[in-house]
Amino acid sequence: MNDSSLIAQRIFTQRIVFVATPQFCERYGTPKTLDEIRACPSVTQVSGNWGRVHRFSHGGKVIDFEVPQHLTMNSARAVRNACLTGGGYSLLGDFMVAQDIAENRLVRLLPDYEPIEQPIFAFYAQRRHTPRKVRVFIDYLAEVFSGKNTT
Repeated sequence: MNDSSLIAQRIFTQRIVFVATPQFCERYGTPKTLDEIRACPSVTQVSGNWGRVHRFSHGGKVIDFEVPQHLTMNSARAVRNACLTGGGYSLLGDFMVAQDIAENRLVRLLPDYEPIEQPIFAFYAQRRHTPRKVRVFIDYLAEVFSGKNTT
């Protein structure tokens, strides 16, 4: 963090996972490697440079996966919805798709590619006394994401 006048509070940690619908897997097959998944249609979130490359651990090595940009959006919820309608496989935060996976609306692809955790922070201005509404909002975010029920 370059601006030392800001305070960063870690809210939670997300892991980006590959997911698709069971119907996608029936149509395109279930990819077993990064090369196989690159050949499939994707729906991805890109915001600036974020989302273009994701890191995974596989076989003791860290791998940077450059995401094919077949259909890109700037909203994770829109990507999730497009994925659920069969638009392609997606890379989404585990907290966003946990319920979809549990209810078999989505399946996790390439489970042996372990996502590198990404911390999520709330930033706020450094002050002698943090406004109550800021503190309440940050506490709310921490509580919501501790349960990871954001669908």
